[in-house]
Amino acid sequence: MRTDPSLSIVAVLTLTLILAATPARAAGESARYVYDVSFDKRPIGTHSFEIDRSGASKRVRSKADFQVRIMFVSLYRYEHQADEHWQNGCLQRLDSETDDNGQRFAVRIDDQEASLQVRRIAPEADSEVLPVDCGATFAYWDLEQLERGALINSQTGKLTPVTLTLEGDERLGGEDARRYRLDPAGMDAITLWYRVSDQRWLQLETRRESGVLRYRLQAVEPLLPGSGLEQHAGLKNPVRI
Repeated sequence: MRTDPSLSIVAVLTLTLILAATPARAAGESARYVYDVSFDKRPIGTHSFEIDRSGASKRVRSKADFQVRIMFVSLYRYEHQADEHWQNGCLQRLDSETDDNGQRFAVRIDDQEASLQVRRIAPEADSEVLPVDCGATFAYWDLEQLERGALINSQTGKLTPVTLTLEGDERLGGEDARRYRLDPAGMDAITLWYRVSDQRWLQLETRRESGVLRYRLQAVEPLLPGSGLEQHAGLKNPVRI
């Protein structure tokens, strides 16, 4: 039986929010990073990130917009926005909203003493306490975060055990890069490349069934005061608690 290639693409995109991390560690400067996203070398959209740094504080805003088409027919649409607040390397607050081909997710995370309070608004309302005193999402901008042993999926609010392994150095796009393998429990491995000189996140790949999902850094732009992802101060449809 011949497998419809669009089904593999949809399966891969279920991994997207585990990839909805923040990008480079770039000399402490605030900037916007834009990644082109493809599946088996076929462009499907972009994922952009803003990191606004102020001393020990960071605000990270991300936006993903993917669409899978065959001819003029849309087979799959994925939209995600997240707003993260960090202090001294620890997640303080997260608001995220996702439209996964019509299925809506909405999550709010707040820092409590020695724990994180997770409240899910959609698809079903519930809550839980994560017993971590310094939590982190899949924050690729800081390799130390990936060494924690468990990271938070920003779409679902679930805590996922992970293992990080250094695989070696190589040339990537004309630059000296260092390759790592991140293994989230119950999911396919994620390969990450960082520029050796400043640990800037350059590329990501993960395999799902017969295809490869790839993020590739395409642009780095200074983040000016008052700017933002489409000038929003939060999410398009803020989570209501």
